[in-house]
Parts: sequence; structure tokens; C-alpha cells
Amino acid sequence: MRVKIPKSKYSGKYPAKYLFCTLTTHLAKKVRLYYNKQLRPLGITSQQLVALGVLCFEEKDLSLGEFAKIARLKKSSAVSMIKRLEAMGLVKKEPHPSDARLVVLKVTDNTLELLPKLHEKVQRLEKHLETQIGSKKLLEFVENIYNIWGIAHLCG
Repeated sequence: MRVKIPKSKYSGKYPAKYLFCTLTTHLAKKVRLYYNKQLRPLGITSQQLVALGVLCFEEKDLSLGEFAKIARLKKSSAVSMIKRLEAMGLVKKEPHPSDARLVVLKVTDNTLELLPKLHEKVQRLEKHLETQIGSKKLLEFVENIYNIWGIAHLCG
């Protein structure tokens, strides 16, 4: 599919070749809205899904600081997220096994019961995208996102 970049009254003086910032911003918003709609019956948001993904799929228990770093959240945002997940009964804090000053974050049995339903929702979106654009193109798209993410990460 060929994409036509929209023209504006400033296109001649300030031509935009890709409108990358605008497109990615709107895409991220649309994806979050879609996930929020799909996840609403399960009582969680797309951001909580990402947070639970970090906690469930890391090979070791994480401190709050480690969680914030991996989830790419400010520490204050990570604290708020964990408090919400704790209040929902999805996460608990336990003493760090070797450092009494720290706690580690653990998912609860409630999260483990919720995981298959969350996985099904994620699989449904990915299957829909595969059906619409093809698995090869979707894989290329995801690889390109990772490449751009790496470039952006180098910038700060």
C-alpha cells in the first residue's frame, strides 16, 4: 500500500517526508485505546499489562528500582503503578533475601490466574494484525520498531 503524505499550507516551505513523530504518537495512542478497551472486562489497563509483563517474564524477582528501569518508568511512576497493582491484589512486596533494606516485587496467584486471559487478548490483536498485513510484513514492522527504538535510545 502506497501512503500519501498529506499536504498543508506550509508543505512547500517545510516539507515533511515521513511525519514520523505524528504517526508514531497517534499509533501509540490508538494501540493503547484498543488494549484498554479489550482489557476493561479484566479490570486492567494497557499500562498495567506492560507492568505485569515485566514482572512475570523477568527471570528473577525485581526491586522497585530494577522494575522502573526495565519498564522505562520514572521511579515515582513505578511506585504509583506498583501501589495500584498491590491494591488490586496482583502484586506483593516481600523482603529481599539478602538485603533487608530492599523489597522484591512478586506477582500473586491472582495474576497467575489472570495470565491466560491476558495472553489470549494479546494473541487476538496480533492474529488480527497478521491477518490484515501478513506475518512477514508484521515481523518486518516489529523489527523496524526495535531498530528505531535502539536509535532513539542512543539519543537519550
